[in-house]
Amino acid sequence: MSRSIKVNWSSSRYITPRDDGIRIRITLDTNTNIPPELFAYRIVPDGVNTTAYFSHICSPSDIEDYPANTASPDAVPPWFRLSYVDVLFRSTKEAEDFLTTVKEDVRRIVATLDRMAILFPTGSEVIST
Repeated sequence: MSRSIKVNWSSSRYITPRDDGIRIRITLDTNTNIPPELFAYRIVPDGVNTTAYFSHICSPSDIEDYPANTASPDAVPPWFRLSYVDVLFRSTKEAEDFLTTVKEDVRRIVATLDRMAILFPTGSEVIST
């Protein structure tokens, strides 16, 4: 079973030396046999409100364990998955590095899920008393 997903990105205009930061938004869509919600977020209470923070690209276990779009109300700690990430960086270099890392991580999860879909007989054992 082949998998694929489209990675889209956009960024704010960055003018040196006028601007002190750059914003980049990455979204995943047009997916085949893989959920687009691959960005893992954790909800952290701050005493008054709760804020969701991006953490990482999901692993196969994360895809199974974390619900899409909203955390389970009884989850401790509360994790969930989204199909986008929107992050601020201090420089275009940091933003470019982040985009490169995200694309590499998405490639890795797609390849991993493809490999995990095929099982090979690797052993058996008879257990008795």
